[in-house]
Amino acid sequence: MAASEQTVANIQWQSQTSKIVIDPEFRDLIQPLTSEELDLLEKSLIEEGCRDSLKVCSDGRLLDGHHRLAFCEKHGIPYRIDIVDGIADRIDAKIWIITNQFARRNLSNFARSELALQLKPLIAEKAKERMLAGVKQDPTQNSSEGETREELAKIAIVSHDTISKTETILKKGSDLLKEAARAGTVSVNAAAEIVELPLATQDKIVKSDKQEITARAIKAYKKQEKRKQTKAAFESYKAPVEMDRVLKWAKLLEGESDIDRLEKLSDGNDDLNCNPRPYDVWFYNGSHPLFGREGYPGRIPGQIVLQLLYFFTQPGDLVVDPFAGGGTTIDACAVMGRRCLAYDSEPETCAARADIKLQDAIEAIKSLTTVGSSPRPDLIFLDTPYFSKKDKEYGNHSISRLNRTEYLKFFSDLAAAAHETLNKGGHVALLMSDYIDEDNPDEEIFIEDYIDIFKKAGFRRTRRIHCDLSTQQIHPDYINKFTDNKRLAILARDLVIFSLA
Repeated sequence: MAASEQTVANIQWQSQTSKIVIDPEFRDLIQPLTSEELDLLEKSLIEEGCRDSLKVCSDGRLLDGHHRLAFCEKHGIPYRIDIVDGIADRIDAKIWIITNQFARRNLSNFARSELALQLKPLIAEKAKERMLAGVKQDPTQNSSEGETREELAKIAIVSHDTISKTETILKKGSDLLKEAARAGTVSVNAAAEIVELPLATQDKIVKSDKQEITARAIKAYKKQEKRKQTKAAFESYKAPVEMDRVLKWAKLLEGESDIDRLEKLSDGNDDLNCNPRPYDVWFYNGSHPLFGREGYPGRIPGQIVLQLLYFFTQPGDLVVDPFAGGGTTIDACAVMGRRCLAYDSEPETCAARADIKLQDAIEAIKSLTTVGSSPRPDLIFLDTPYFSKKDKEYGNHSISRLNRTEYLKFFSDLAAAAHETLNKGGHVALLMSDYIDEDNPDEEIFIEDYIDIFKKAGFRRTRRIHCDLSTQQIHPDYINKFTDNKRLAILARDLVIFSLA
């Protein structure tokens, strides 16, 4: 007889002297009660007596009523025994015990799913017995894993996704997390997120206030753990040769996707938030020490270059930087798995980094088309001096020393060379700021002027991304000066993306 067809027979009143057998295996199948539930049960039995009978097999083994039996014997309260008919063997008994518990009030979804999962091997065992006995079996008992979950979900009255998550929680969860999920203080969905964390962290979250067990809190804990793991992986990595920090990261990130590279770089470096920013404002408050040479004038945040590489190049693409300066682009390309050719016109700059070749920017770009085996660049990144800004900080070969006419002519030639060299489908990225001289308006150059130059050279503007400078880059004395003179400091800076028209 199936568990659902079992009936209660031989109903009779018994006293405390009746022989009842406690089977530990049967007892352990009972979902535990909380201390509050146990107190309420004991109080109810004392005040109202044992109204519900204890259920036993024909051999006296207790199936239901373990807690009531203990309290009744403790306080001398009479109880009734009902013998459950149709229990043919221990498997039948276990199925009855588990199924009977679904009638309990206030069972959490986790507890219901846990009970259903306990049925899984028992149903399979009964199906095997029937097959060996030559009895035609229920088709649902020979189901695939997915179909089995669906059947268990129906029994527990939960979704099959809840069944799946409960399985994971039971396998990986700490005891404290499982207790909380069982009691319903942590939802199955939240527990499924927490369970991926180390056991000690799971317990820490469970011990926090219930209000803190939110998606945001769990995400923060998980991010904290990932940061620890990434930093530990970086620090423990043993390079075959002596490497600086950039090359070590490049080696450690080999084979990773772009999104994973950015995530691990963010996790493994303090104050480096370089996860993708899918919008047209990329603001970073200063340069991160991982990228570029410390102290180089006009050094830009490497995070800007990382975003540029993520959104406008592919792994293995060739990036050309003819104004390499402190080497920020080189370092960003290394950790992102891009090839990079870097040039600069200043001997001192090239002497400081062996990976920067001494060559004029225009000649460097033109040279790529004259070498037969040289691939065309997929991205040309132009982080040039902003006309005469910082002209005293750059070397004697800097274009910041040119007058306005010469400077704009240089850009016309640069755009023409880039148009001849750029790979089809590639991009030119110009990082630029307006040059405003209120005392000499004829000297002013605006970003629109650069855009016009590149359009005339055969490019079209595809994006304009705001990468403003930080207010921290302006000395307080200058702020006071601008304030007193009622003038505005120029912090606006744009990254203009061009493609071949």
